[in-house]
Amino acid sequence: MKWVNVAAELFLGATCSGCQAPSLRLCSRCAAKLVAQPMLIRRPSCEWLETWVGATYEAEIARIILAWKDGVATQLTRPLARSLAVVICGSGFGPSTLVPVPSDPRAVRRRGFDHTASLAKAVSKLMGAPWVTRKLLSHRGAAVDQVGLTWAQRLRNAEGRYLAAVGAEPVILVDDVVTTGATLDEAANMLCSSGHQVVGAVCLAHTPKRLNFGKTLPQSGRNY
Repeated sequence: MKWVNVAAELFLGATCSGCQAPSLRLCSRCAAKLVAQPMLIRRPSCEWLETWVGATYEAEIARIILAWKDGVATQLTRPLARSLAVVICGSGFGPSTLVPVPSDPRAVRRRGFDHTASLAKAVSKLMGAPWVTRKLLSHRGAAVDQVGLTWAQRLRNAEGRYLAAVGAEPVILVDDVVTTGATLDEAANMLCSSGHQVVGAVCLAHTPKRLNFGKTLPQSGRNY
């Protein structure tokens, strides 16, 4: 263990967001776990929406995403963006506008930042032109927190949640974690009804107990 990490915990209380080991940043083991292995998610409820993820939402990955999402470790935006860029390259999606799935305004105020918007912007910056990020979705109103809801309850909770700006561009939805996919389904439907071509969706991770996934692809040769 490096002395600087010991000192970080002793004097600053700094720990790795993934494993809680003394560290000023992600430890090398947890950083390695963020190297995405793009996976295609298959969901019977919405076969047309091609959804790709980079990891399984468990253990260190879950703790890293939670620490970032809750505003405790916003410095993780860039490494998470690199992981999502690998997912996009592995998906085979062509250049498109990245559209973050909007967080509840109350959650944004509580956290102090909009995590999905920050993630999408960081990804488009890494990938460069013609990749851009646009906020084409907004919340119609307050929604019930989805934690603990069943698939059917999540579908009902997501109905009518978003408003979409009118347009006609190819878009890719960006979110942090996909569980049942109800949120992605509703967001994609709203974008389609507003004239956009929804190419697919990309997420950092998926919860394995609720979803079936297909193949795992080799890591993209492009580095971010």
